[in-house]
Amino acid sequence: MRSLKKNLEQTSIYFKGRLNNNLLISKFYQQARNEQDEIEIYLQFINFNIKNIIQEI
Repeated sequence: MRSLKKNLEQTSIYFKGRLNNNLLISKFYQQARNEQDEIEIYLQFINFNIKNIIQEI
């Protein structure tokens, strides 16, 4: 009975670790997606400025 309880505790710790790991990975991907959006917005801004400069020339 004691070993069963210990196994359950270890399994619980293992799955909590996996859950935390998955949450970290999820946050990492979300941050990467946000950074990609920022880069795309910045590139659109540069593109817009280049178009304006060309029109002025």
